[in-house]
Amino acid sequence: MGACCSGTFDMLSACRPFGFLLLSFALVGTVFAAVEWKDSPLLTRMWQEIAGGRYNGLLDILLNAPDAASHRASDGRGPVFWAYEFKNEDALALLLAFQAPEDGADAGGKLPTQTFKGSAAELAEFQNRARNRVESLQKIASARAKELSEAQKAQEQKYQRQQEEESSSEEEAQAQTSEDEESIGAQELEKKKQQEARLKKLNSLKANRQNFEL
Repeated sequence: MGACCSGTFDMLSACRPFGFLLLSFALVGTVFAAVEWKDSPLLTRMWQEIAGGRYNGLLDILLNAPDAASHRASDGRGPVFWAYEFKNEDALALLLAFQAPEDGADAGGKLPTQTFKGSAAELAEFQNRARNRVESLQKIASARAKELSEAQKAQEQKYQRQQEEESSSEEEAQAQTSEDEESIGAQELEKKKQQEARLKKLNSLKANRQNFEL
């Protein structure tokens, strides 16, 4: 990889519903492990973004799964091949920023550059434009990573507030239940005392009557 891909920025690796996990990802010297050539929904999404001339969706995919830049479909082709095939220079620049390799051949022995439809001069111009876009796309990726991180933090704070509110409501409900139980207990105790007083008074009257009859 050339010097055009130097620099670092923060990226995201998603982990939970509705959310993202921020991590630091160094672009220089990043080495992707060998990957299996296999079709996947993720590759389908990447193909759709690249073939459609877009890169924003591709950016979000790569922020969540940086190694996806080197994934290959069952025919041995992957994002870099498609960037050349569909002449999507922003996609190629973004993939280069994520250190996607350009030298791997597909199942038919073709290199990514060989899928480019155009002259050698047009290919060179396309590559130059893409490489010149790498730095700006690094900045865009960094800003997007920060945006997603802040959104994740806001979501976590919202969730925490909801948990605190639920906990507070539960504590209030428990406190009210305890008060109700104490109130009921006091009423029952008072009722019992009244019953005992009436029984004591009745027994006293009975005793007085028996003494009178005697």
